Amino acid sequence: MRKLRVALLAVSLLLPAALLRADDASAIVPQLPATPQALAEIAEEGDMAHQAALNGDMEMAEKFYQKVLAVEAPDDAKKKVLLDMFELYSAKKIYSKAIAVGERVHQMFPEDPSMPEMLLKLGRLYRETGAYDLAIARFYNVLNAALRVDQSEFTKYQGFSTEAQFEIADTFMESGDLQQAGRTYSMLDRLDLPPDKKVEAEFQAIYCGFLTGDNAGTVTAARGFLETNGSTKYAAQSHYILSMALKALGQAQQAADETLTLLHMEKQVEKTDAETWSYWQRKTGNQLANGFYQEGDYVRALTLYQAMAKLSDDPAWQWPVIYQVGLCFERLRLPDRAGEAYHYILDESKKLQAAGTPMGEDLTELTHMAQWRSEHLAWQTGAEAQLDDILGARAPADDPTAAAPADPNKVTQNP
Repeated sequence: MRKLRVALLAVSLLLPAALLRADDASAIVPQLPATPQALAEIAEEGDMAHQAALNGDMEMAEKFYQKVLAVEAPDDAKKKVLLDMFELYSAKKIYSKAIAVGERVHQMFPEDPSMPEMLLKLGRLYRETGAYDLAIARFYNVLNAALRVDQSEFTKYQGFSTEAQFEIADTFMESGDLQQAGRTYSMLDRLDLPPDKKVEAEFQAIYCGFLTGDNAGTVTAARGFLETNGSTKYAAQSHYILSMALKALGQAQQAADETLTLLHMEKQVEKTDAETWSYWQRKTGNQLANGFYQEGDYVRALTLYQAMAKLSDDPAWQWPVIYQVGLCFERLRLPDRAGEAYHYILDESKKLQAAGTPMGEDLTELTHMAQWRSEHLAWQTGAEAQLDDILGARAPADDPTAAAPADPNKVTQNP
């Protein structure tokens, strides 16, 4: 977490000195038009400042910018250079100085048509520094500015207004005020938004509810969302949220079924979202399967691990999952099936070695663990057979009709 920075202090401490010398007199005393010589000087020094910044020499860039600000010319003549200065500081992530310049530009040109976009950028910079209240204030300034525009500019500024409302909700969420974030997203969902923004607002409202622990509400909302938006880029994460909420409500089988649905689904969205879809499949499967395993619910854990192993042939993914399959079979008293899992890892590792393919440290260690567990199973099976002979646990050879005592712990159903 970034420490909260007092961004307003940066305005007074870090703003170039020539810019700080401007006073309110310029708003009262009419300024004469800039001379051709002054305009040429501003353009030349501004270009040199821009080039120095692109070369990474911000110290030299600031010197040129200060020369621009010292030129005897109206503020309007320097606006382009100031905006360039703001963008360069922002691009270089020198947030305090970018904020300082941006605030001064806003003060000098409050009615300029570019101000809503400038205020959006300022709000994001404040949020980057952890100054959430100031960020929200600037986003609200965008809403106020959008109310004052001419009808001819309405469509353009309507976009800025919608963007600002989403930024307000995002800032509440990032600051940890999930209740307020959820309310803001819900209000956005009721507006006349473009389809993609409406889907985003609805999903984010559901996500906030999930993060605040409203599991029952999340289950209802997520199911409704998936019915109408199951092919959007938020679908995979919605399955994850639904699975986790069901698990939190104690509905283990429904949570497992929902996870299996996600694991077995073909990607329903554009190829560009394949990585995101795969991420949520793996995250959901891992979290649910590991949770079931730790709780001793080995049958459900095994079912999920077996489905997860089919997601990818990459050894880095598949071998650890198959190892977990082996552990589940061991806990279910099915040593032969467990041995099959461990031998699969050992056989595949031998193929890689024969092909001269290097294995990373993690896979090498996993191979050693599979080898140890395989040997341990062989020893355990032999020891148990020997013990059964010693104790006479097996039926006498001369009584073929005799049955072994029932073992209450033996799993007779193949998972």
